[in-house]
Amino acid sequence: MDEQRIRERIRARLAAGQLRPNDGTFVVARTHSGPPCAACGRRIETADAAPYGHHYLDGEHHWFHFRCMLLWADERIQIVRIEEAGHGR
Repeated sequence: MDEQRIRERIRARLAAGQLRPNDGTFVVARTHSGPPCAACGRRIETADAAPYGHHYLDGEHHWFHFRCMLLWADERIQIVRIEEAGHGR
């Protein structure tokens, strides 16, 4: 999946509340195959470099390929900035 399609999927999932626009409480690396990536939807395989998870206090977590996590971070920062600008009026 190309970067633009992943970004579109991330934006849609953020808008639907399926991804959170804030960091989790900690980030961990996985060393074995796991669930699908929260950004691109592809399974995170053992051979994938540095899959990361964001874990939240309510028990929810999102797992990402490293590249996808960077795209999610970029997209969520834009949302946070827009929200902060709206509160500053």
